[in-house]
Amino acid sequence: MAKEPDDLVLRPLREIRAKQDEHSRLLEEHTAQFAHLDARFDDLNREMTYALGLGTRALVKDKGQDARLNELFSKVEQLLSSQPPAGS
Repeated sequence: MAKEPDDLVLRPLREIRAKQDEHSRLLEEHTAQFAHLDARFDDLNREMTYALGLGTRALVKDKGQDARLNELFSKVEQLLSSQPPAGS
């Protein structure tokens, strides 16, 4: 009967230790997976920033060119309207 109290305490402690070891292993796996996901999200963020930057740059450039063309057309129209008619 002397072994019985030890078994009542040691067996649950061993089970707890085994479960803690399993949880530790799972935690290490999850930590590694999260690190991998973080790296992938960083790459995706860089790529999206670059792609959106190119699109925005092209849009701004196009709007700037449109504004400049409109300005030039209005100047040409002013010059044409201010000239006396040819042949007068």
